[in-house]
Amino acid sequence: MLLNFRDKNKRTSIKSEKNRSIKFLHGIAVL
Repeated sequence: MLLNFRDKNKRTSIKSEKNRSIKFLHGIAVL
């Protein structure tokens, strides 16, 4: 159960990292 939770957490952090980089690239594109 704890392992599953940790895995989910990892996936979420990876997703947020992707979103952050996309937002960053989008900001550059807007500029």
